[in-house]
Parts: sequence; structure tokens; C-alpha cells
Amino acid sequence: MLSLITINYNNDAGLVRTLESVRKQNTNYDFEHIFVDGASNDRSLDIIENYKLFASRVIVKSEEDSGIYEAMNKGLKLVSGSHVAFLNSGDVLTHDSVLKKISSAIVCDEAVDFIYGDVCFIDDFGRQTRTWRASPYFKFKLYYGWMSPHPMTTIRKNILVELGGFDETLKISADYDLMLKTLLRPHIVVNYISDIIVSMELGGLSNGSWRNIIKANYEVLKSWFRIKGLFCPYWVFFTKPLGKIFQLDWQYLK
Repeated sequence: MLSLITINYNNDAGLVRTLESVRKQNTNYDFEHIFVDGASNDRSLDIIENYKLFASRVIVKSEEDSGIYEAMNKGLKLVSGSHVAFLNSGDVLTHDSVLKKISSAIVCDEAVDFIYGDVCFIDDFGRQTRTWRASPYFKFKLYYGWMSPHPMTTIRKNILVELGGFDETLKISADYDLMLKTLLRPHIVVNYISDIIVSMELGGLSNGSWRNIIKANYEVLKSWFRIKGLFCPYWVFFTKPLGKIFQLDWQYLK
């Protein structure tokens, strides 16, 4: 079973868009939806309660937390499915077959550990600004800064538990860190879905400012150093952000 985790804090408008996209999914496969809310004081909890009327397996935990990675770790502790994906408040599944494609990948290959697809970024006016076409996985690409998008990347629960979840000492790039440690494991079985499966609101923690961009890439380098020591690929500090240039929608920039 697929476990879908959504973290939220005072983002009722974004949460409505996220849940509407989940409700439209065309799938007969079983999945559970776990919500970790940071004690919101807007309409978020009411929206989740209403969503329960249309979903079969919903778990809700609402309490204060120290940030997104603590919230994600709380969600991981509630998971009962074999594979876990994150769809945070404000992120939207792009069409009604996204969960079907992911669930089918799990059912068709019980050995699959890591499933990912493509992502696009939308501005405040609904215009597509950037498309992250992740491309098929080859381990050598990690050494040049490549990484799959985090939204709806689906990872085997046992691996996440073994790795200890998200490293909360990393404030911006703990998602990169966890996926890097997963993909560097020997004999990892990876499935790439060549399709835009999530649209994201423009911005985000790692892209919110130049300061955050620099800090995020410093944390990326720190992750590599922890794993490879002095033999880590120092150049990813530069090559990783440069890769985003090729994701820009040039029609939008005109």
C-alpha cells in the first residue's frame, strides 16, 4: 500500500488545491493519507475533516513542530504502507492518473525501492515558469548535482526507517540528503515515470532567497562530505544550481 504524507501549516487555500487533486485520482489501488499539521489556526483542520468524507484511510496529527522536517518525520512514524510519498500542502497532482501510475509501479515490481517523476513550477498567475524533467536515473549523475524532485518521490518505508528519516540538523536540504543516501545504496531498484506528476507553487524554502540558495547548496555539500569524506564531489556546490538554468521556460521569460 502507498502512504501519502501531507504536511501543512496555515495554508488552507493551498491545502484545498492539493486535496482536490487527490480526490480526482482515478485509482482502485489502496492508499492511506496522513496529515501532519503544525497546529494551524486557519480553516485547515476543517478542510481535512471534510476530506475524510471522501477518503477511506485518513490519519491526522495536529500539534506544534519546529519545522517541515520534524513534521515529515512525525508523518513517517504513522505510516503503515510499504512505500511513502510526500505531497505537501500547495502541491498539486497534475492529472487524475498520478496515483495509479505510482501504485502500478509498486504492484508490477515488488522489488522497486524508489519511484519518481517530473515536476513543473507555477507562479501566482498560474503561469508555468520552470519544468523539472528529471530524466532516467544513473548513479554517476548524482556526482554532478543531479537529483530527482522531492514531491511525490516514492520510497520504500523500510529504507526510510533504516536511514532514520530526515536529518533535522539540516534546515533546507534534508530532503536531498535523505534521497542521496537512498540512491547511493547498493542494489537500489529505481523506476522513473516520464511524466509531469506534480505542479508546485513558485518559491519554496530552498529557493526563497539567494541566501537560502547558497545555504541549501552548502548543506548539499555537507551531505556528500558526511558520506564520502574528503573524496566528496566538491563541484556539486556549483553544478547543482547551474542545472536549474536548463529547467527554465524561456517562453515565460520573454
